[in-house]
Amino acid sequence: DHDWWVLNYNWLIDDLIKLSGIKGKSKRSRFLDIGSGPGLFLDVARSRGIDALGIEPSTDAFKYSKKRYNCNVLNTTLEKLDSSVGKFDYIVSYLVMEHILDPFYFLSKAKKFLTKNGLICIVVPNDFNPIQKINIQLGKKEWWVSPKDHLNYFNSKSLKKLFENVGLRILYENVTFPIDLFLLMGQDYITDPGLGAKCHDMRKTLEFNLNSTGSEKFKEDLYKAFSKLNIGRELVIIGKRV
Repeated sequence: DHDWWVLNYNWLIDDLIKLSGIKGKSKRSRFLDIGSGPGLFLDVARSRGIDALGIEPSTDAFKYSKKRYNCNVLNTTLEKLDSSVGKFDYIVSYLVMEHILDPFYFLSKAKKFLTKNGLICIVVPNDFNPIQKINIQLGKKEWWVSPKDHLNYFNSKSLKKLFENVGLRILYENVTFPIDLFLLMGQDYITDPGLGAKCHDMRKTLEFNLNSTGSEKFKEDLYKAFSKLNIGRELVIIGKRV
């Protein structure tokens, strides 16, 4: 999935640059990835000329990202991070906050590391959404509920409320592809991992084709339509520190 992740990370960076208006300025922008995992997002940001730092609590992921991408990454958590790292124009936390004990504290502390008018992007699973509820009516179990891994479950309303309570002004809301649609087409990837890989490949093919044909605006409009229906698999919210 390397090339697919690179495409999606670049799309997200495009959104951040567009919203910040920082493009073309002499100052080199700074980027913090909270929960940087194997380091690919950091590598993509660095390839765009951005000064990128990651924090990753997993020792294995930390070591891999250093070895594979030679990333600038700290083996720590946001809770332990101090002001010596400085401020950042962009902060991203991708599929992390559903694992966090206290999302309000997490987002509040992340905000402290933003420059004035800096942007923070949170991506979390979009759970208990309409497609999932329809599948429950069809006899599926709540397959997205993962008590040992996910401590929090978000929808658009609750995530935006969290941003507002922390004092972040929401600039952008979108979703990722609603892969649960395949279940409504009879493609039961929950019980058949091989089928899951096939559905994922079809989603990737869609996005690669949209990119290769210069159809980014159509892709954005399509996904925003998904967002209005609250049916994307993950929520993407970008807020601004003011």
